[in-house]
Amino acid sequence: MILAFDWSSKNLPPSSFLSVFPVPVFDALVLTASKILHKEPNCLRIETPDTDSTVVVVGDLHGQLHDLLFLFRDAGFPSENRIFVFDEDYVDRGAWGLETFLLLLAWKVFMPHRVYLLRGNHESKYCTSTYGFEKEVLAKYGDKGKHVYRKCLGCFEGLPLASIIAERVYTAHGGAFPQHYRHSFQKDEREEEP
Repeated sequence: MILAFDWSSKNLPPSSFLSVFPVPVFDALVLTASKILHKEPNCLRIETPDTDSTVVVVGDLHGQLHDLLFLFRDAGFPSENRIFVFDEDYVDRGAWGLETFLLLLAWKVFMPHRVYLLRGNHESKYCTSTYGFEKEVLAKYGDKGKHVYRKCLGCFEGLPLASIIAERVYTAHGGAFPQHYRHSFQKDEREEEP
């Protein structure tokens, strides 16, 4: 976990990122992040600490680690006055989905009240098995791939579904939910598929 955080904060190129964490390191990161995520409500209420604070909302990374790194270089890293809301779809389609997700988890663990991760349709078993994330994980982890993939799915289930920023901005994947889902914002339980 420290390795991922240290790597991103030094602005190193993606080729220098340890593509496959040892399974115990992966397990520790996902377990720690999952504990934080599962305690958050379905609809996050994010307040800015003061008028000088910035909130950066990012959507649809789809495994584009290079774009995430550019974003951090351009917008700055999470800090006491810079909050990030990552609005879903971290994996699938791009070749660096696992690394993108793990880097975001490391930031979530390091700054849980400055980095927020929301769930979209690609944080589901259906999409990850259809659009490439499952294959990516199996290719990178070999015989440990199924274990890693299952842990990622479990972590996805803990992701909140929406956020309200400063009581003025609503974010969720694809916009507002149908009427019968709105009540779920108040519940602590999350459904298996968004």
